Amino acid sequence: MKKKVDLEMVSEGNLSDPCLMATRSVGIRTTMPVGVDCPLNCKHCYQNGISQYSMDLETNLLNIKRMAKDGVSKLYWDGAEPMTNKNVLDYLSLIEQLKNSGNYDENVFATVSIATSGVLVNKDNAQRLFDSGLSSIMVSLDGGTENTHDSFRSRGVFKKVMRAIDTLVNVGYDVRLGTALWQGMLEEVEEIVRIGADKGVKEVSFNWVQPVGNALKIPGILVDNCYFRDVANTVSEIEEKYSGIVGVNMHRRNEIDGSKMCKGGKQITYVAEDWVAPCSWMNVVAPEFRSKMSLKNFGLQEILDYDENIQRFRSLVEDISSDGALCPAICKMYNGSYVGPDPNSKNGVFSINQVSLR
Repeated sequence: MKKKVDLEMVSEGNLSDPCLMATRSVGIRTTMPVGVDCPLNCKHCYQNGISQYSMDLETNLLNIKRMAKDGVSKLYWDGAEPMTNKNVLDYLSLIEQLKNSGNYDENVFATVSIATSGVLVNKDNAQRLFDSGLSSIMVSLDGGTENTHDSFRSRGVFKKVMRAIDTLVNVGYDVRLGTALWQGMLEEVEEIVRIGADKGVKEVSFNWVQPVGNALKIPGILVDNCYFRDVANTVSEIEEKYSGIVGVNMHRRNEIDGSKMCKGGKQITYVAEDWVAPCSWMNVVAPEFRSKMSLKNFGLQEILDYDENIQRFRSLVEDISSDGALCPAICKMYNGSYVGPDPNSKNGVFSINQVSLR
């Protein structure tokens, strides 16, 4: 049995990592959509409120077994709204059985997390999930005031989110706030961090809204990339101010290090139904890279090693890295192709004269 690594001491990814999600360096990170539907209509959503993937219990249980066998260390549940899926308790029960069986590396499922809007969280379901082994939850907070958050999510959501955060912290979860950096909230970045600090959350993680889904259709959402560095500098200043109180992060904050390569289809995977995609973002912008090999017949690692589409993606990553296309998904979104420059490279936003928001 390999020695267990304390994943809380392993970086979520260097701030110059090309990944849009930030990744741990131990094992495999897998995102798995489990949300059945969602009561909200968020202005940046690309899930369209209802999961497009099978919620078949037996299929997802089989997928979890495949993940355990091949060393998935971090499992991240998202989808339309994961709290709508009552089968999550069954998934957690299986994960605990696998972890306690002694048949797998101790890093398997070291972190299992759910992303939620918070609107369906209550004392009962929070406690049941916690008692079943869930210990980490990401709650969306996209404004530091009620008006801003509700204008982005839906009316009445902010108060529910505040109650949800209090409930989850009191139960004992490691709570992280996930915040979309969109036009309407840029003056409230510190207020969001202050809310997190006051409520005792572990981290506030900021993410630049990407040009997909509703964000392409609704005016006033996307922030021009010329503001990226100023926003990143603001987040860094706030991080220093709140050091030791609450963690503050912004994905892809710095100029991308050209020596780092996309880990999609290698250490990062997206699993839905019985197929695998290189990552959740590539699943959105380039579904043609979903695996041909099925999880019903092959292990996760076998698919990563031998599937024709996954290998085609890995070859693409190697071919385009020299062109500055360090995140194929984000290059596809901004450039219309996988060819660079990556917006966070020296030929992207870091070549633009800084435009102050102040």
